[in-house]
Amino acid sequence: MDKWLGVITGTNRGIVSFEWQQDAQNKILGTFNVYDVDNANISGKVEGAVNGEKVSLKLFDIQPQGEGISKSGTADLVINGKELKGAWATDLGAKGECILYQLLQSQQSAVSDLSDPNLTLETKDITIAFCTFNKKSIEDIFKIMTSIVNAIRKDKKAQILPPIYSITYDAEERIRTYSLSEFLQKLSDAKKIWYVGFEFKDKTDLKNIFINISYQENIGSNIRSNVLVESTDKEIVMMIPEMVRGLVSKVKNRNLFFYHWLFEAVIQLAAVIGMFLLSYLVSNKLTISLPNYNIALDKPYIFVIVLIIFSNLWTYVSRMILGVIHRSFPVVDIRNRERVGYLREVIVTLLGAFILWAFTNFGSLIYKWLLIKG
Repeated sequence: MDKWLGVITGTNRGIVSFEWQQDAQNKILGTFNVYDVDNANISGKVEGAVNGEKVSLKLFDIQPQGEGISKSGTADLVINGKELKGAWATDLGAKGECILYQLLQSQQSAVSDLSDPNLTLETKDITIAFCTFNKKSIEDIFKIMTSIVNAIRKDKKAQILPPIYSITYDAEERIRTYSLSEFLQKLSDAKKIWYVGFEFKDKTDLKNIFINISYQENIGSNIRSNVLVESTDKEIVMMIPEMVRGLVSKVKNRNLFFYHWLFEAVIQLAAVIGMFLLSYLVSNKLTISLPNYNIALDKPYIFVIVLIIFSNLWTYVSRMILGVIHRSFPVVDIRNRERVGYLREVIVTLLGAFILWAFTNFGSLIYKWLLIKG
């Protein structure tokens, strides 16, 4: 039996799970469940076929039946290793995408083989980086996680407290609340968001879920965003982090380019070429302005002195430039509204112009030197 767990987006948003058996003719027969954030939870049967990397599924016998609930649907998915993703649609016109991760058979059997699960506390920690979260993405993640923990608390609400939502905002003011609506209101009203968090602790069955999303300015910062799950239930430990990973994968990865080693290497190389060019031009002017100057003797010494000055100056200027870039394009950003501005375009244009100028003038200088030698 293959088991897949993940997230569904589109007309319906929430958690989706598939369990199916595949026969020798690559035919599929099984069941599915959808835990929806906004609508009724549904379940049903699934049948289809696997053709290479493509999986074509028919959804039927969907329960519960009622007004506005589909009776059947289809899903066209692609398998990529342990990942299953693609599009779905129903007979009522609902549609969207889903992404699921496979729960390996060895992991499933490990769960059933535990004679005393309380002897083993499993932990999984996933790092979140290079993401720009908006209000909707935060709301989606927290609503889905709330649905999960409410299912865990269903028969034990008196013994297990609801999840805690945290936010640090503006002048580093912070609230911790059991109310999701209050948290979302603060998220909407804040001018600057530094941190949002989700915390759930079930001491009866040892299930702890923590989601920490912090504004992170640069890659070397001690601040870290992550998903941490601790439980004696291995399925919980493997399912929830992968599910959040699927949700995070939908978030735009806007700033990775500015932290690639090639980006900094090009800046440093252009700066070196620029310093050589400026040192050459300045040393020419200074040498000519000296009384009784001798170009052959004086110019090399003046060139080296000017180059050393520019090199030391670049040490401080480079820190300032990289600082501006990191503040403008953080590793993890949290926004509650779209920012209007052209800072990204201005920085990229200026850097591109400087690099083009440096390489063009350096090439011209080499060409002139070759002509003189020739």
